[in-house]
Amino acid sequence: MDETVRESLLEEARLRRIESDNRLQYTVQYAQAGMRSLFLSNGGAIIALLTMVGNSTRDFGQNGLFWAFVWFGLGLGACLAAYFFGANSQDHLMNAAFNEANKALAQANQTGEEFTPEVWDKRAEVTLTIAGGLAVASLLFFLIGAFVALYAIT
Repeated sequence: MDETVRESLLEEARLRRIESDNRLQYTVQYAQAGMRSLFLSNGGAIIALLTMVGNSTRDFGQNGLFWAFVWFGLGLGACLAAYFFGANSQDHLMNAAFNEANKALAQANQTGEEFTPEVWDKRAEVTLTIAGGLAVASLLFFLIGAFVALYAIT
């Protein structure tokens, strides 16, 4: 193997390792942002609704309030699941980058080892699609809960 090709492969391996490290950091960031969003959106709505009902002398529709809490709870669950799948997709992308690095190293050192980053890329694509769907569902659940709560208190 030409030394220039070998050096190029080693450089690609180094860059892919850096990318895999960055993907791991993104995984942590997604999880942190997810927990914050989880508690601030639907959780905050539940607390605000409880506070309003507890401090009011007005009679509210019990059935409507129950369903508002259910919708906000579903929003909480969907948000948590969305960020789990989002973080999981970053983990898969990190594994794909790691496999790309190992593939380049194997080619540079002519070890004959086989690495398949494509499998990890496909898994990342699937989990990211699921995360996006769950995030949209969480927003819809929040909106439904808000309108049900509005109906119950008016």
